[in-house]
Amino acid sequence: MIRKIFLVLLLFTLPAGAVTAGRITDFEGKVKIFEDTFLGKKVTNVPFKFGFNSKIKTYSSSRAFIDFGFSKLLLLEKSVLTVKNRGDVYQEEGEVIYSVKRYGNVKGFFVKTPVSIIGVKGTEFIIAVGSVDSVKVGLKKGFLSIRSVEEPFKVYKAVVEDEFSKFKKEFENYKKKQVDEFEAYKRKLKEEFLFYAKEFTISAGKSLVIKGNKVVIQDTIPLKMKEKFKLFEKFFRRGE
Repeated sequence: MIRKIFLVLLLFTLPAGAVTAGRITDFEGKVKIFEDTFLGKKVTNVPFKFGFNSKIKTYSSSRAFIDFGFSKLLLLEKSVLTVKNRGDVYQEEGEVIYSVKRYGNVKGFFVKTPVSIIGVKGTEFIIAVGSVDSVKVGLKKGFLSIRSVEEPFKVYKAVVEDEFSKFKKEFENYKKKQVDEFEAYKRKLKEEFLFYAKEFTISAGKSLVIKGNKVVIQDTIPLKMKEKFKLFEKFFRRGE
């Protein structure tokens, strides 16, 4: 049975009198908005306004930059995000980078995925939805509160064991090898069980992988995720 978790984000909702849910202010490649039609509308110019219950889809080698005024999102390629209503978003698949800034009154905002839940207050992070029971999260700024709606999480910490001493002699015998190959070879990744929890918090600079009810926390953000944060900054600067 597929286990369902939800990512609960304390974002800051649009003003009550807002006509639209948000705007696509920049894009690359093929992006479609699905509102009332099955075929959807192709984004051809910006700004492109959309209402609630809109599904935004990016295709291969495509990206969409979304502006909610106080918060900004970047959908990377092959991603699907539905803005169901004020304070309720569903990230169905792909990768989305969120930048949330404090604005007005705090109000609950939900980002649901097929697997996991996150409480946010003024932060910058990325969520990658993979298979039906896995989610990856990288936190650049702020704090995230991770909550399970079913049984408690089994939380582990990824531990990198330094084996430099053990492999020093072997390294001397393989001087012709690339240094990065040796760096990968001299370290071994392990998992250390920490605790069971219905809810826990992570701070900036950490990442995690959720697979079913198992969570593995790392004290670093993977290089690939860091590069994607740089891409977000690129789109943000283009909109200034």
